[in-house]
Amino acid sequence: MNISTVCRALCRELGALDVAVTLTSLEPTDAVLGEANCTDTYLSDLEVTAAQGPAGEAVARRRPCLLPRLAEAFGRWPGFVALAGERGVASVYAFPLGERADPMGALTIYMAKPDALDEQQLSLARGAAELASGILLNDRPDVLQFNSDGWYSAREGRSEVYQAQGMVGVELRMALPEAIALMRAHAFASGMTLTEVASEIVQGRVSLRSDQA
Repeated sequence: MNISTVCRALCRELGALDVAVTLTSLEPTDAVLGEANCTDTYLSDLEVTAAQGPAGEAVARRRPCLLPRLAEAFGRWPGFVALAGERGVASVYAFPLGERADPMGALTIYMAKPDALDEQQLSLARGAAELASGILLNDRPDVLQFNSDGWYSAREGRSEVYQAQGMVGVELRMALPEAIALMRAHAFASGMTLTEVASEIVQGRVSLRSDQA
């Protein structure tokens, strides 16, 4: 049993758009260290792009963040809700993983309908989160090293984000936090994810010089 197996089984059972496990720090939008998704939609990218969202809150507050009607959270996370809505997400359920005092990340479920999960399904989701937590705690790396079998891997897209951040910083002579903020603004304005924008920058197809104002 591995993390990807948990994600795929839960996604299939719930009919979810995606189920993602993200390994993160207590500042998740600035430090997504690894992830496992059950589909190729990578909806976890939306939270990284918006620098806000339910997985980060679940980790920071050390308790589940359940949003059966995501639209109602617009005042809280306008960027995340707007991006998620464009991709057909209507409800999100995030559960912290690991020890309560020291969560390692979150398991997040993305659903296409509001009020998508009943109590029995939520119980199933909590069980899957506990199972994922057990896998993490048994395999917890002191120095992050990700297995090659895909159960818990840092995607190439993440390294592209850091590479693009450095390129923008050098080109526009700005600090790295300002560079990533500019990349996020461009991603939001263009309806892309941060990973997609980073790929365009690295490939030389996009320059953010005109975005600097």
